Amino acid sequence: MLKRCSIDNLRAGLAAAGIGFFELSADEGFVFDASLLDVLGYSAKDVGADAAAFFRSLLHADDAAQTAADHQQLLAGEIERCHRDLCLRCADGRDVRFRCVASRVQSHVIGTLSSAEELDALADAVARERSRLEAVVNNMPLGLVSFRLDPAGTGELLLQLANSAARNMTNLDWRIGRPARELFPGASPEDFVKRTAVALGGPSFTESKRRYVDGVVRGAFDTTFFNSGQGEVSGIFHDVTEHVRIEDELRRSNESLEQFAFSIAHDLKEPVRMVLAFSELLEKALGELPTAAVLPLRYVREGALRMSSLIRDLLAYARIGGVQDPGVVDANAVLASVISDFAVTIAGTKAQIIAEDLPMVRCFDVELRQVFTNLLGNALKFRGASAPKIEVRALKRGDHTWEFRITDNGIGMDERDLDEAFRLFGRLHHRNVYEGNGIGLAICKRIVEHNGGSIWISSTLGVGSTVYFTLEAG
Repeated sequence: MLKRCSIDNLRAGLAAAGIGFFELSADEGFVFDASLLDVLGYSAKDVGADAAAFFRSLLHADDAAQTAADHQQLLAGEIERCHRDLCLRCADGRDVRFRCVASRVQSHVIGTLSSAEELDALADAVARERSRLEAVVNNMPLGLVSFRLDPAGTGELLLQLANSAARNMTNLDWRIGRPARELFPGASPEDFVKRTAVALGGPSFTESKRRYVDGVVRGAFDTTFFNSGQGEVSGIFHDVTEHVRIEDELRRSNESLEQFAFSIAHDLKEPVRMVLAFSELLEKALGELPTAAVLPLRYVREGALRMSSLIRDLLAYARIGGVQDPGVVDANAVLASVISDFAVTIAGTKAQIIAEDLPMVRCFDVELRQVFTNLLGNALKFRGASAPKIEVRALKRGDHTWEFRITDNGIGMDERDLDEAFRLFGRLHHRNVYEGNGIGLAICKRIVEHNGGSIWISSTLGVGSTVYFTLEAG
Protein backbone atom coordinates (compact mmCIF):
# COMPACT_ATOMS: atom_id res chain seq x y z
CA MET A 1 0.00 0.00 0.00
CA LEU A 2 1.50 3.35 -1.06
CA LYS A 3 1.45 6.28 1.39
CA ARG A 4 2.38 9.93 0.85
CA CYS A 5 5.79 10.60 2.37
CA SER A 6 5.79 13.66 4.63
CA ILE A 7 8.46 16.31 4.19
CA ASP A 8 9.74 15.54 7.67
CA ASN A 9 10.19 11.86 6.84
CA LEU A 10 11.94 12.80 3.61
CA ARG A 11 14.33 15.08 5.46
CA ALA A 12 15.03 12.40 8.05
CA GLY A 13 15.84 9.88 5.33
CA LEU A 14 18.17 12.27 3.53
CA ALA A 15 19.95 13.14 6.76
CA ALA A 16 20.50 9.44 7.50
CA ALA A 17 22.10 9.08 4.06
CA GLY A 18 24.42 12.06 4.61
CA ILE A 19 22.54 14.29 2.15
CA GLY A 20 21.73 17.93 2.93
CA PHE A 21 18.28 19.35 2.08
CA PHE A 22 17.33 22.93 1.21
CA GLU A 23 14.41 24.98 -0.18
CA LEU A 24 14.40 28.21 -2.14
CA SER A 25 11.40 30.46 -2.83
CA ALA A 26 10.74 34.05 -3.78
CA ASP A 27 8.70 34.60 -0.61
CA GLU A 28 10.71 32.73 2.01
CA GLY A 29 14.18 33.03 0.50
CA PHE A 30 16.80 30.35 1.22
CA VAL A 31 15.81 27.80 3.87
CA PHE A 32 17.79 24.77 4.94
CA ASP A 33 17.62 22.40 7.86
CA ALA A 34 19.97 20.57 10.16
CA SER A 35 20.75 17.90 7.55
CA LEU A 36 22.57 20.46 5.39
CA LEU A 37 24.43 21.84 8.40
CA ASP A 38 25.47 18.32 9.38
CA VAL A 39 26.91 17.68 5.92
CA LEU A 40 28.95 20.91 6.14
CA GLY A 41 29.85 20.48 9.80
CA TYR A 42 28.17 23.67 11.10
CA SER A 43 25.62 24.31 13.85
CA ALA A 44 22.54 26.57 13.87
CA LYS A 45 24.49 29.19 15.85
CA ASP A 46 26.92 29.57 12.96
CA VAL A 47 24.17 30.53 10.50
CA GLY A 48 22.95 33.76 11.98
CA ALA A 49 19.85 35.65 10.82
CA ASP A 50 20.52 35.57 7.06
CA ALA A 51 20.73 31.95 5.90
CA ALA A 52 21.22 32.91 2.24
CA ALA A 53 24.16 35.19 3.10
CA PHE A 54 25.71 32.46 5.21
CA PHE A 55 25.45 29.95 2.36
CA ARG A 56 26.96 32.44 -0.14
CA SER A 57 29.87 33.05 2.25
CA LEU A 58 30.73 29.36 2.05
CA LEU A 59 30.76 29.24 -1.75
CA HIS A 60 34.05 29.40 -3.62
CA ALA A 61 34.34 32.60 -5.63
CA ASP A 62 34.39 30.67 -8.91
CA ASP A 63 30.98 29.10 -8.15
CA ALA A 64 29.07 32.02 -6.67
CA ALA A 65 27.89 33.74 -9.87
CA GLN A 66 26.78 30.53 -11.62
CA THR A 67 24.95 29.30 -8.52
CA ALA A 68 23.02 32.56 -8.24
CA ALA A 69 22.12 32.39 -11.95
CA ASP A 70 20.90 28.78 -11.60
CA HIS A 71 18.64 29.72 -8.70
CA GLN A 72 17.17 32.68 -10.58
CA GLN A 73 16.41 30.55 -13.65
CA LEU A 74 14.76 27.86 -11.53
CA LEU A 75 12.57 30.39 -9.68
CA ALA A 76 11.61 32.07 -12.98
CA GLY A 77 10.64 28.70 -14.50
CA GLU A 78 13.22 29.01 -17.27
CA ILE A 79 14.67 25.63 -16.34
CA GLU A 80 13.09 22.75 -14.40
CA ARG A 81 16.18 21.06 -13.04
CA CYS A 82 19.91 21.55 -12.73
CA HIS A 83 22.84 19.78 -11.13
CA ARG A 84 26.28 21.18 -10.57
CA ASP A 85 29.41 20.52 -8.54
CA LEU A 86 30.16 23.30 -6.01
CA CYS A 87 33.15 23.94 -3.82
CA LEU A 88 32.09 24.83 -0.25
CA ARG A 89 34.13 25.62 2.83
CA CYS A 90 33.31 23.25 5.69
CA ALA A 91 33.51 24.01 9.38
CA ASP A 92 36.95 22.38 9.66
CA GLY A 93 38.34 24.82 7.09
CA ARG A 94 38.56 22.37 4.20
CA ASP A 95 37.22 23.28 0.74
CA VAL A 96 35.14 20.25 -0.27
CA ARG A 97 33.46 19.53 -3.58
CA PHE A 98 29.72 18.84 -3.28
CA ARG A 99 27.15 17.85 -5.85
CA CYS A 100 24.07 20.05 -5.83
CA VAL A 101 20.87 18.82 -7.49
CA ALA A 102 17.91 21.20 -7.58
CA SER A 103 14.44 20.98 -9.16
CA ARG A 104 11.55 23.37 -9.50
CA VAL A 105 8.39 22.18 -7.69
CA GLN A 106 5.51 24.58 -8.30
CA SER A 107 6.84 27.97 -7.14
CA HIS A 108 9.59 26.50 -4.97
CA VAL A 109 13.03 25.08 -5.64
CA ILE A 110 13.94 21.96 -3.69
CA GLY A 111 17.50 20.69 -3.68
CA THR A 112 20.00 18.32 -2.13
CA LEU A 113 23.69 18.59 -1.39
CA SER A 114 25.97 15.55 -1.10
CA SER A 115 29.68 14.82 -1.22
CA ALA A 116 30.77 14.68 -4.88
CA GLU A 117 33.87 12.72 -3.90
CA GLU A 118 31.78 10.01 -2.25
CA LEU A 119 29.41 9.92 -5.21
CA ASP A 120 32.32 9.69 -7.65
CA ALA A 121 33.90 6.91 -5.60
CA LEU A 122 30.59 5.09 -5.61
CA ALA A 123 30.24 5.63 -9.36
CA ASP A 124 33.77 4.26 -9.87
CA ALA A 125 32.95 1.22 -7.76
CA VAL A 126 29.79 0.63 -9.78
CA ALA A 127 31.76 1.02 -13.01
CA ARG A 128 34.35 -1.52 -11.83
CA GLU A 129 31.64 -4.01 -10.88
CA ARG A 130 29.98 -3.44 -14.23
CA SER A 131 33.28 -4.10 -16.00
CA ARG A 132 33.74 -7.32 -14.02
CA LEU A 133 30.22 -8.43 -14.84
CA GLU A 134 30.71 -7.63 -18.52
CA ALA A 135 33.96 -9.61 -18.51
CA VAL A 136 32.20 -12.61 -16.96
CA VAL A 137 29.25 -12.37 -19.36
CA ASN A 138 31.46 -11.99 -22.43
CA ASN A 139 33.81 -14.82 -21.46
CA MET A 140 31.18 -17.37 -20.47
CA PRO A 141 30.89 -20.30 -22.92
CA LEU A 142 27.10 -19.94 -23.16
CA GLY A 143 25.28 -17.44 -25.32
CA LEU A 144 23.33 -14.78 -23.43
CA VAL A 145 20.82 -12.42 -25.01
CA SER A 146 18.31 -10.07 -23.41
CA PHE A 147 15.25 -8.30 -24.78
CA ARG A 148 12.90 -5.69 -23.33
CA LEU A 149 9.41 -4.72 -24.29
CA ASP A 150 9.35 -1.57 -26.42
CA PRO A 151 8.62 1.38 -24.06
CA ALA A 152 6.59 2.91 -26.89
CA GLY A 153 4.00 0.18 -26.36
CA THR A 154 4.35 -1.52 -29.76
CA GLY A 155 4.58 -4.94 -28.10
CA GLU A 156 7.89 -5.61 -29.84
CA LEU A 157 10.78 -7.23 -27.97
CA LEU A 158 13.92 -5.13 -28.54
CA LEU A 159 17.46 -6.46 -28.15
CA GLN A 160 19.37 -4.83 -25.31
CA LEU A 161 22.24 -7.31 -24.74
CA ALA A 162 24.11 -9.99 -26.66
CA ASN A 163 27.36 -11.37 -25.24
CA SER A 164 30.43 -12.45 -27.20
CA ALA A 165 29.48 -16.14 -27.20
CA ALA A 166 26.08 -15.34 -28.72
CA ARG A 167 27.75 -13.36 -31.49
CA ASN A 168 30.39 -16.03 -32.13
CA MET A 169 27.95 -18.96 -32.16
CA THR A 170 25.67 -17.42 -34.77
CA ASN A 171 25.92 -15.27 -37.87
CA LEU A 172 23.06 -13.00 -36.78
CA ASP A 173 23.20 -9.20 -36.69
CA TRP A 174 23.03 -8.56 -32.94
CA ARG A 175 22.64 -4.78 -33.12
CA ILE A 176 21.23 -3.33 -29.91
CA GLY A 177 17.64 -2.18 -30.39
CA ARG A 178 16.80 -4.64 -33.16
CA PRO A 179 13.33 -6.24 -32.83
CA ALA A 180 13.31 -9.96 -32.10
CA ARG A 181 11.10 -10.54 -35.16
CA GLU A 182 13.89 -9.25 -37.40
CA LEU A 183 16.51 -11.38 -35.68
CA PHE A 184 14.41 -14.55 -35.89
CA PRO A 185 12.27 -14.26 -39.04
CA GLY A 186 11.58 -18.00 -39.05
CA ALA A 187 10.11 -18.07 -35.53
CA SER A 188 6.40 -18.74 -35.17
CA PRO A 189 3.94 -16.24 -33.62
CA GLU A 190 3.54 -18.67 -30.72
CA ASP A 191 7.27 -18.34 -29.97
CA PHE A 192 6.96 -14.57 -29.54
CA VAL A 193 3.82 -14.94 -27.44
CA LYS A 194 5.66 -17.27 -25.04
CA ARG A 195 8.69 -14.97 -24.80
CA THR A 196 6.54 -11.90 -24.25
CA ALA A 197 4.70 -13.73 -21.48
CA VAL A 198 8.04 -14.34 -19.74
CA ALA A 199 8.89 -10.62 -20.04
CA LEU A 200 5.60 -9.86 -18.29
CA GLY A 201 6.52 -12.13 -15.38
CA GLY A 202 5.50 -15.53 -16.74
CA PRO A 203 7.33 -18.81 -15.97
CA SER A 204 10.67 -19.74 -17.52
CA PHE A 205 10.79 -22.37 -20.26
CA THR A 206 13.35 -24.24 -22.37
CA GLU A 207 13.10 -24.85 -26.09
CA SER A 208 15.19 -26.83 -28.56
CA LYS A 209 15.72 -25.75 -32.15
CA ARG A 210 17.14 -28.09 -34.82
CA ARG A 211 17.94 -27.29 -38.45
CA TYR A 212 18.64 -30.08 -40.94
CA VAL A 213 19.99 -29.85 -44.50
CA ASP A 214 19.82 -33.02 -46.60
CA GLY A 215 19.26 -35.08 -43.47
CA VAL A 216 22.36 -33.70 -41.69
CA VAL A 217 22.06 -31.37 -38.69
CA ARG A 218 23.46 -27.90 -39.49
CA GLY A 219 22.48 -26.04 -36.34
CA ALA A 220 21.07 -27.10 -32.96
CA PHE A 221 20.54 -24.87 -29.93
CA ASP A 222 18.92 -25.41 -26.54
CA THR A 223 17.71 -22.16 -24.97
CA THR A 224 16.25 -21.34 -21.56
CA PHE A 225 14.20 -18.13 -21.39
CA PHE A 226 13.66 -16.38 -18.05
CA ASN A 227 12.37 -13.08 -16.68
CA SER A 228 15.33 -10.77 -15.96
CA GLY A 229 13.42 -7.68 -14.82
CA GLN A 230 10.22 -5.78 -15.36
CA GLY A 231 9.39 -6.05 -19.04
CA GLU A 232 12.56 -8.02 -19.82
CA VAL A 233 13.20 -11.56 -21.03
CA SER A 234 16.66 -13.11 -21.30
CA GLY A 235 17.80 -16.32 -22.92
CA ILE A 236 20.81 -18.52 -22.19
CA PHE A 237 21.62 -20.91 -25.01
CA HIS A 238 24.33 -23.34 -26.01
CA ASP A 239 25.28 -24.91 -29.29
CA VAL A 240 24.49 -28.63 -29.18
CA THR A 241 25.03 -29.24 -32.89
CA GLU A 242 27.91 -31.66 -32.33
CA HIS A 243 26.00 -33.48 -29.61
CA VAL A 244 22.95 -33.87 -31.86
CA ARG A 245 25.18 -35.00 -34.73
CA ILE A 246 26.69 -37.73 -32.54
CA GLU A 247 23.22 -38.75 -31.36
CA ASP A 248 22.07 -39.03 -34.97
CA GLU A 249 25.10 -41.11 -35.88
CA LEU A 250 24.57 -43.30 -32.83
CA ARG A 251 20.94 -43.85 -33.75
CA ARG A 252 21.86 -44.80 -37.30
CA SER A 253 24.63 -47.05 -35.99
CA ASN A 254 22.24 -48.76 -33.58
CA GLU A 255 19.70 -49.26 -36.34
CA SER A 256 22.39 -50.79 -38.56
CA LEU A 257 23.62 -52.96 -35.71
CA GLU A 258 20.11 -54.17 -34.96
CA GLN A 259 19.50 -55.01 -38.60
CA PHE A 260 22.86 -56.81 -38.71
CA ALA A 261 22.06 -58.74 -35.52
CA PHE A 262 18.69 -59.87 -36.86
CA SER A 263 20.31 -60.89 -40.13
CA ILE A 264 23.02 -62.90 -38.37
CA ALA A 265 20.47 -64.43 -36.00
CA HIS A 266 18.31 -65.51 -38.92
CA ASP A 267 21.32 -67.03 -40.68
CA LEU A 268 22.38 -68.88 -37.52
CA LYS A 269 18.95 -70.13 -36.54
CA GLU A 270 18.44 -72.18 -39.68
CA PRO A 271 21.64 -74.27 -39.31
CA VAL A 272 20.82 -74.86 -35.63
CA ARG A 273 17.31 -76.05 -36.55
CA MET A 274 18.80 -78.34 -39.17
CA VAL A 275 21.24 -79.84 -36.63
CA LEU A 276 18.38 -80.52 -34.20
CA ALA A 277 16.09 -81.90 -36.87
CA PHE A 278 18.68 -84.19 -38.50
CA SER A 279 19.98 -85.49 -35.17
CA GLU A 280 16.40 -86.54 -34.31
CA LEU A 281 15.93 -88.10 -37.77
CA LEU A 282 19.25 -89.92 -37.46
CA GLU A 283 18.29 -91.32 -34.06
CA LYS A 284 14.92 -92.57 -35.42
CA ALA A 285 16.48 -94.00 -38.55
CA LEU A 286 19.07 -95.99 -36.64
CA GLY A 287 16.55 -97.30 -34.10
CA GLU A 288 17.93 -98.65 -30.87
CA LEU A 289 21.48 -97.38 -30.53
CA PRO A 290 24.21 -98.53 -28.20
CA THR A 291 25.23 -96.20 -25.39
CA ALA A 292 28.39 -95.19 -27.20
CA ALA A 293 26.28 -93.78 -30.06
CA VAL A 294 23.49 -92.24 -27.92
CA LEU A 295 25.82 -89.92 -25.97
CA PRO A 296 27.28 -88.15 -29.02
CA LEU A 297 23.79 -87.51 -30.41
CA ARG A 298 22.65 -86.16 -27.05
CA TYR A 299 25.65 -83.81 -26.97
CA VAL A 300 24.77 -82.60 -30.45
CA ARG A 301 21.17 -81.81 -29.44
CA GLU A 302 22.20 -80.09 -26.19
CA GLY A 303 24.79 -78.02 -28.00
CA ALA A 304 22.25 -76.97 -30.61
CA LEU A 305 19.73 -76.01 -27.91
CA ARG A 306 22.35 -73.93 -26.09
CA MET A 307 23.26 -72.23 -29.34
CA SER A 308 19.58 -71.39 -29.97
CA SER A 309 19.23 -69.97 -26.45
CA LEU A 310 22.45 -67.99 -26.83
CA ILE A 311 21.27 -66.46 -30.12
CA ARG A 312 17.99 -65.43 -28.48
CA ASP A 313 19.79 -63.79 -25.53
CA LEU A 314 22.28 -61.98 -27.75
CA LEU A 315 19.41 -60.57 -29.78
CA ALA A 316 17.77 -59.28 -26.59
CA TYR A 317 21.07 -57.68 -25.54
CA ALA A 318 21.60 -56.03 -28.96
CA ARG A 319 18.12 -54.48 -28.96
CA ILE A 320 18.96 -52.33 -25.91
CA GLY A 321 20.44 -48.88 -26.39
CA GLY A 322 18.26 -46.83 -28.74
CA VAL A 323 18.36 -43.03 -28.36
CA GLN A 324 14.58 -42.50 -28.24
CA ASP A 325 13.14 -40.94 -25.12
CA PRO A 326 11.44 -43.45 -22.82
CA GLY A 327 7.86 -42.94 -21.74
CA VAL A 328 6.29 -43.18 -18.28
CA VAL A 329 5.36 -46.70 -17.24
CA ASP A 330 3.46 -48.15 -14.27
CA ALA A 331 5.89 -50.52 -12.52
CA ASN A 332 2.96 -52.24 -10.75
CA ALA A 333 1.37 -53.29 -14.03
CA VAL A 334 4.68 -54.50 -15.48
CA LEU A 335 5.52 -56.55 -12.39
CA ALA A 336 2.03 -58.08 -12.27
CA SER A 337 2.40 -59.22 -15.88
CA VAL A 338 5.80 -60.80 -15.19
CA ILE A 339 4.49 -62.61 -12.08
CA SER A 340 1.67 -63.97 -14.20
CA ASP A 341 4.22 -65.36 -16.68
CA PHE A 342 5.94 -67.23 -13.83
CA ALA A 343 2.69 -68.67 -12.46
CA VAL A 344 3.63 -72.31 -13.15
CA THR A 345 7.13 -71.96 -11.65
CA ILE A 346 5.76 -70.09 -8.63
CA ALA A 347 3.20 -72.82 -7.99
CA GLY A 348 5.76 -75.61 -8.49
CA THR A 349 8.28 -74.11 -6.07
CA LYS A 350 5.62 -72.81 -3.64
CA ALA A 351 7.26 -69.40 -3.95
CA GLN A 352 5.93 -66.34 -2.13
CA ILE A 353 6.24 -62.99 -3.86
CA ILE A 354 5.55 -59.90 -1.77
CA ALA A 355 5.27 -56.68 -3.76
CA GLU A 356 4.67 -53.22 -2.32
CA ASP A 357 2.92 -50.48 -4.26
CA LEU A 358 5.39 -49.47 -6.96
CA PRO A 359 5.74 -46.03 -8.61
CA MET A 360 5.47 -44.63 -12.11
CA VAL A 361 8.93 -44.41 -13.67
CA ARG A 362 10.52 -43.25 -16.91
CA CYS A 363 11.52 -46.40 -18.79
CA PHE A 364 10.58 -48.38 -21.85
CA ASP A 365 7.80 -50.82 -20.93
CA VAL A 366 9.44 -53.77 -22.68
CA GLU A 367 12.80 -53.03 -21.02
CA LEU A 368 11.41 -52.79 -17.49
CA ARG A 369 9.57 -56.03 -18.16
CA GLN A 370 12.87 -57.65 -19.18
CA VAL A 371 14.55 -56.45 -15.96
CA PHE A 372 11.79 -57.84 -13.73
CA THR A 373 11.74 -61.09 -15.74
CA ASN A 374 15.47 -61.64 -15.38
CA LEU A 375 15.63 -60.71 -11.69
CA LEU A 376 12.57 -62.73 -10.63
CA GLY A 377 13.75 -65.62 -12.81
CA ASN A 378 17.13 -65.61 -11.04
CA ALA A 379 15.48 -65.46 -7.61
CA LEU A 380 13.32 -68.49 -8.50
CA LYS A 381 16.15 -70.40 -10.18
CA PHE A 382 18.87 -69.87 -7.55
CA ARG A 383 16.63 -70.85 -4.63
CA GLY A 384 17.77 -72.47 -1.42
CA ALA A 385 16.40 -75.47 0.46
CA SER A 386 13.27 -73.66 1.64
CA ALA A 387 10.49 -72.27 -0.55
CA PRO A 388 11.51 -69.04 -2.30
CA LYS A 389 10.44 -65.78 -0.69
CA ILE A 390 10.88 -62.72 -2.91
CA GLU A 391 10.19 -59.13 -1.86
CA VAL A 392 9.85 -56.25 -4.33
CA ARG A 393 9.78 -52.68 -3.09
CA ALA A 394 10.73 -49.14 -4.13
CA LEU A 395 12.05 -46.20 -2.08
CA LYS A 396 12.12 -42.53 -3.12
CA ARG A 397 15.63 -41.07 -3.38
CA GLY A 398 15.47 -37.29 -3.71
CA ASP A 399 12.83 -35.63 -5.86
CA HIS A 400 13.44 -37.44 -9.13
CA THR A 401 14.70 -40.99 -8.44
CA TRP A 402 13.21 -44.29 -7.30
CA GLU A 403 15.37 -47.10 -5.91
CA PHE A 404 13.98 -50.60 -6.50
CA ARG A 405 14.97 -53.53 -4.31
CA ILE A 406 14.36 -57.21 -5.10
CA THR A 407 15.31 -59.41 -2.15
CA ASP A 408 15.33 -63.23 -2.05
CA ASN A 409 16.23 -65.98 0.40
CA GLY A 410 18.15 -68.01 -2.17
CA ILE A 411 21.65 -69.46 -2.23
CA GLY A 412 23.33 -66.04 -2.35
CA MET A 413 26.86 -65.50 -3.56
CA ASP A 414 30.32 -64.66 -2.31
CA GLU A 415 31.15 -60.94 -2.15
CA ARG A 416 34.15 -61.59 -4.42
CA ASP A 417 31.77 -62.66 -7.19
CA LEU A 418 29.45 -59.63 -7.13
CA ASP A 419 31.20 -57.73 -9.95
CA GLU A 420 31.50 -60.88 -12.06
CA ALA A 421 27.73 -61.34 -11.91
CA PHE A 422 27.11 -58.40 -14.28
CA ARG A 423 29.72 -59.42 -16.86
CA LEU A 424 28.47 -60.66 -20.20
CA PHE A 425 28.51 -64.50 -20.12
CA GLY A 426 29.60 -64.27 -16.48
CA ARG A 427 28.59 -67.64 -15.02
CA LEU A 428 29.12 -68.43 -11.33
CA HIS A 429 27.79 -71.99 -11.58
CA HIS A 430 28.28 -74.82 -14.05
CA ARG A 431 25.47 -75.19 -16.57
CA ASN A 432 24.95 -78.78 -15.41
CA VAL A 433 23.78 -77.33 -12.07
CA TYR A 434 21.92 -74.22 -13.24
CA GLU A 435 20.91 -73.68 -16.86
CA GLY A 436 21.44 -70.37 -18.62
CA ASN A 437 24.03 -68.41 -20.57
CA GLY A 438 25.16 -65.93 -17.91
CA ILE A 439 23.70 -62.95 -19.76
CA GLY A 440 20.59 -62.09 -17.72
CA LEU A 441 22.20 -59.63 -15.27
CA ALA A 442 24.28 -58.10 -18.08
CA ILE A 443 21.03 -57.34 -19.88
CA CYS A 444 19.60 -55.78 -16.70
CA LYS A 445 22.70 -53.61 -16.28
CA ARG A 446 22.57 -52.38 -19.85
CA ILE A 447 18.84 -51.59 -19.65
CA VAL A 448 19.08 -49.71 -16.34
CA GLU A 449 22.12 -47.70 -17.42
CA HIS A 450 20.52 -46.94 -20.78
CA ASN A 451 17.62 -45.40 -18.85
CA GLY A 452 19.95 -43.27 -16.74
CA GLY A 453 20.00 -45.45 -13.62
CA SER A 454 22.46 -47.71 -11.84
CA ILE A 455 22.30 -51.31 -10.58
CA TRP A 456 24.20 -53.24 -7.91
CA ILE A 457 23.93 -56.31 -5.64
CA SER A 458 24.43 -57.10 -1.98
CA SER A 459 24.55 -60.78 -1.06
CA THR A 460 25.46 -63.26 1.64
CA LEU A 461 26.39 -66.78 0.64
CA GLY A 462 23.73 -69.22 1.87
CA VAL A 463 21.39 -66.44 3.03
CA GLY A 464 20.16 -64.61 -0.05
CA SER A 465 20.66 -61.57 -2.27
CA THR A 466 19.23 -58.11 -2.87
CA VAL A 467 19.45 -56.48 -6.28
CA TYR A 468 19.11 -52.68 -6.30
CA PHE A 469 18.46 -50.49 -9.32
CA THR A 470 17.41 -46.89 -9.80
CA LEU A 471 15.14 -45.26 -12.38
CA GLU A 472 13.94 -41.69 -12.94
CA ALA A 473 10.56 -40.86 -11.42
CA GLY A 474 7.74 -40.60 -13.93
